[in-house]
Amino acid sequence: MKRQNIQRVMSIFCRHEFFVIWQCEVMKVLFQFRRERIYQRRKSMSSGLYRISICVGLLFLLMASICFAGTTGKIAGRVIEKENGEPLIGVNVFIKGSSLGGVTDIDGYYAILNVPPGTHVVISSMVGYSPVTVNDVRVFIDQTSPVDIKMSQQVIETGTV
Repeated sequence: MKRQNIQRVMSIFCRHEFFVIWQCEVMKVLFQFRRERIYQRRKSMSSGLYRISICVGLLFLLMASICFAGTTGKIAGRVIEKENGEPLIGVNVFIKGSSLGGVTDIDGYYAILNVPPGTHVVISSMVGYSPVTVNDVRVFIDQTSPVDIKMSQQVIETGTV
């Protein structure tokens, strides 16, 4: 009797196990089918969204390039001593009538940025040297106008003590 019960239970269990396996396989197929449908729908939507995002991105880049197009120029050059050609350090170079200017570095180079286009007067000055004025410096948009300056020493007279 016990043996028959065990066989019956085993047959029920096996059928149940088969049913569970079959049910799992059916669920896998249904899930995969659903996943493929979602993927296809997403793919069709994403291709449209992809095209729209590319167009928006290109439009943004175009607008940014127009907005940030250069509206100023630059004056740059080198200041040296007239007698021996040595670079002068710490010379003030500025544009007359504006707050734009720069100072020479250890090699005598300077740069004045964000200069509005047009014709300007550049002045360089340093203690112990005669100031130099350069007239008619033309500045163009997005271009560097080179202005090299040679300065002469100036004797500074002090009063008697």
